[in-house]
Parts: sequence; structure tokens; C-alpha cells
Amino acid sequence: MCVKSSWKAYAELRGERNYWFYLASGLLGRLGDSIDAMAYSWIAYQITGSAVWLTVIAGVNAIPTVVITPLVAPLVERMDKKRVMMVTGFVRAGLVLLTGIVMSLGRLTGPLLLVTTFLMSVSESFADPAYMACIPKLLPQDKLDTALALRTTVYQAAQLIGAGLAGVVLGVLGGGGALVADGTLFVFSTLLVGFLHLKSSSETSAGEEPGYLRRLTDGFAYFKTHDTLVFLSLSGVLLSVLIAPFSQLQTAYVADTLRLDAYALSVLGVGTSAGMLIGSVVYPLLKGRLTLRRALGGCLGAFAGAYFWGCLLSLLPGFLWLQYAGLLALGLAQAFALSLFSLMINVLFFRVIEEAYLSRMASLFNAMTSLSVPVASLLTGGLVSFLPVLGVFGVAGVLSAVAMLILPQIQSARKLDAMLQTQPNEKEAPCEDPLSTAD
Repeated sequence: MCVKSSWKAYAELRGERNYWFYLASGLLGRLGDSIDAMAYSWIAYQITGSAVWLTVIAGVNAIPTVVITPLVAPLVERMDKKRVMMVTGFVRAGLVLLTGIVMSLGRLTGPLLLVTTFLMSVSESFADPAYMACIPKLLPQDKLDTALALRTTVYQAAQLIGAGLAGVVLGVLGGGGALVADGTLFVFSTLLVGFLHLKSSSETSAGEEPGYLRRLTDGFAYFKTHDTLVFLSLSGVLLSVLIAPFSQLQTAYVADTLRLDAYALSVLGVGTSAGMLIGSVVYPLLKGRLTLRRALGGCLGAFAGAYFWGCLLSLLPGFLWLQYAGLLALGLAQAFALSLFSLMINVLFFRVIEEAYLSRMASLFNAMTSLSVPVASLLTGGLVSFLPVLGVFGVAGVLSAVAMLILPQIQSARKLDAMLQTQPNEKEAPCEDPLSTAD
């Protein structure tokens, strides 16, 4: 996302009531997401004792984004967006609270956890299109770039705070208590949505489906004929696959390999969130000198370094604070490099894609990256079934290093760098981060 350098731009948002309720709702939701991600990973490993279960849950929960969201999006377009957001919000909050209560009673099992998290993913498949469709209705178009820039900063700060709190909440309240706290945040987040005043748009259904199918076909044809767009998309997919072993096995790595507690996961989460936040802050200062090839090579190099560094940390048993500092540095470096490359993709998406195709190409990109999650989960699960976690990290580190040497040399990468040099920065526009999870 593009970030305006002057604080005066944010003064324009003072009277936008809708936006501030939307931002406050998202702030609570992002805090909940940070606790949610760590709590579910920790609980899944605690009740199953298997690293394979971590990959299974992560893979299955990505299926609704790939399969259901494209099917329900046209339906959500004709629904009351505010009602959809509130219903799905309360459904998610209820499922989280139910899981927390069952966990506290000692009745939670792996299959039950899989079912509840899958149902939450299904509800988000309805919620995501509604949230995206309501953004232009929140405030005037000329304030949208400033609003989205502020939202990114606030959400990343919330994620940083949530990551820091997650380990503490887990340590003090336990898995069940953490989910109850998490569900409570989602309840308040959904209640704030109720204060939004959205203008309803009249939409006719006549001829809508044929038009949608035709646009869908045209979008695929457009994608296939633009090699730079294909390169950007496949690069994003590759990064999603390469980071999967670390994100899906970090609980097993911390608990079994390093033999640390939930506080270590919190430290790692803080490093990751801080890296993303710092990357978004310094990107405007670096973008004049940062090329796609440097950003991509640096990101892949950071991935390789993080995996090898993770292996080295396992050789320091007994040096507790050194391991904690190493986890913080690992998350920070990896997320910082990923943040820079994600922002670079945002800039280039607006330069490569014609305005009429932006929505379809962003949806296609998100579907591809989401589809890569279950694929990466299966690969990671297959590897960890006969290799130790450190062995999987070693394989992922080698693959990241090889990709670092090859991808920046591809001709499409050179074309994109030439495009950055020939087009002025003033034409950049704000956009959603294709590599981040849905809000």
C-alpha cells in the first residue's frame, strides 16, 4: 500500500464517522486474529501432540477461500453488506467462544477443532467479499488512499500488540481462556459494525450472470497474455509455499526442538509483526532505490537465512535468552524482507494491470496464493512425516537459496524493473496487500 508522508493528509478523515467505526472494528478484529492464530496452533499441538495435525488444519482451512469465496461473491454483491458482516462476525465469535469453553472443559479433540475452524473459514468466505465491497461506501473516493494507508499502519500495530499479548494470555489463561478472550474481542468488533451507515445500491439481476461469466473468461485471457503479471503472481505463490514450513511448524519447532514455552512463540510473533510494520514504514524511503529484483532476491535470501538460523538456534540448549533473542531476530528479518516485496508487488500491480481488470486480477491472485496453502501444507506434512522439523527447515532453506539465484534473472523481472524506472511514483495508488491474510 502507498503511504503518504505528510500527517496533514490524515486530518481529512476527522469527520468520516463511518470510517472510524470501520477502523475500530478492524482494530479489535486484528487483535483477535493475532491471539487466534497463536492460540489455535498451540491448542492443536497440545491436544494432538502431532506436527502433522498443524499442517492438516492449516491446509483444510484454506479450502473455503479457494472454492467457496469465488462462488458466493456474486451472491454477496446482492445482499445487505452490513447484515452479512454482522451475521458472519457473530458466527465466528460464537464458534471461537464455543471452542474455548469446550477446551476449558477438557472435551476438545483434534477432529472437533478441525470442524470448528473450518466453519469459521466458511463464514469468512461470506464476510470477505462484503468487507471489500463496503470500503468504497465508507468515505469519498478522494480520501480512500489516505484511509487505506492509515488502516494498514493501525492494523499492523494491532497485530504487533496482539502477538505480544498472545503468549501472555496463553500462559495466564490457558488455551480455553485465550479463546474466550479472543471470542469476546470478535463480539465487540462485530457490534461496532452495527454503527456503520452504508448506502444500499440498487442492483438488477437481469443479465447479471452472463455478464459475470464473460468477465471471468476475459480475466483469464488477460492474465495469460501478460507475462509480467504471470511472473508477479507466480512469485507470490512461490513465496507462500516457501514460507509455509516455518509458519506451520513453528509451534512444533519451539515446543519440541527448542523446548521452550508459549512465551517464545509470543517473542517470535512480536518479531514478525515488528518486521512487517518496520518494512511498511521504511518502504517510502527505499522505493526510489529498491528494484523488484533486489526486493525478490532479498526476500528469498531472508527466507533461506531464517531457516538456516533456525537450525543454528537448536544448537544452543541452555542459552535461554540467546534463543529468545535469536527468535526475535529471525521473525524480524524474515517479515521485514517479505513486507518490502509485498509493497513492491502492490506498486507493480497497478502499473502492470489496466484499471478495468484490477478486481479480477486481484481475485485471481488471492485464489492462487490461497490454493498454494493446502498444497504447501500437504508438502510440509509429507516431509515432516519422515523428516524432523530441522530437516524440513534445511530443505526449505536450500530451495529458497536456489530460487534466490534464479528468479531475479528471469526476463520478466527485468521488464518490471524497467517499468519502475520509466513510470513516475506519483501514479502509484493504494491497494490491498496480495500477500497478507484477509482482514
